[in-house]
Amino acid sequence: MSELLLVAREVTRSYDVRGHAVLALRPTSLMVQAGDVLAVTGPSGTGKSTLVSILAGWDRPSSGTVERPARTVFVPQRLALLDTLTVLDNITLADAGRAAEVPALAAALSVDHLLERFPGEISLGERQRVGLARALHAGAPVTILDEPTAHQDGDHTRLVLDALTSLPGDRAVVMATHDSVVVAVATAVVQLEAAVAAS
Repeated sequence: MSELLLVAREVTRSYDVRGHAVLALRPTSLMVQAGDVLAVTGPSGTGKSTLVSILAGWDRPSSGTVERPARTVFVPQRLALLDTLTVLDNITLADAGRAAEVPALAAALSVDHLLERFPGEISLGERQRVGLARALHAGAPVTILDEPTAHQDGDHTRLVLDALTSLPGDRAVVMATHDSVVVAVATAVVQLEAAVAAS
């Protein structure tokens, strides 16, 4: 049996809106094992971004539990690249001890020609791939991504998916996505349903 890297049990998330509890995520359970490529999908408003934020520890569930036996790294939709660092330095920041590996990783994601530029000098799609490169360079057992192909065209979507599906077998990927191309490469799929008002 593969190593268990991440577990969510009956996780929910609700928000208070003008005195009313609004349910953003219905009770959801999942397990992530080494080698998994898990797609979290569903219509807009079903809590995909909310769930992956909770899985990554960026948000807390209103109920339920998340266990993270392994280290995780998160790539949100709003990328947190450092504007004062070059693309090369942004990627290397994840693990300076393995800086020699960055050029090959950058080439795989077609950002190798941007290494000396700053984030403000490249496109949104390029910034998204730089953020992915930094996450992969971190080498965490679990890489969690929110809409990793949202700003990519067809060719670059394939580069992103190739990079994510070719990780070593002791690592796993969790992706929130509405993209059927992404869902098609997943080894497992969690289909979310629309939430309803909690009260």
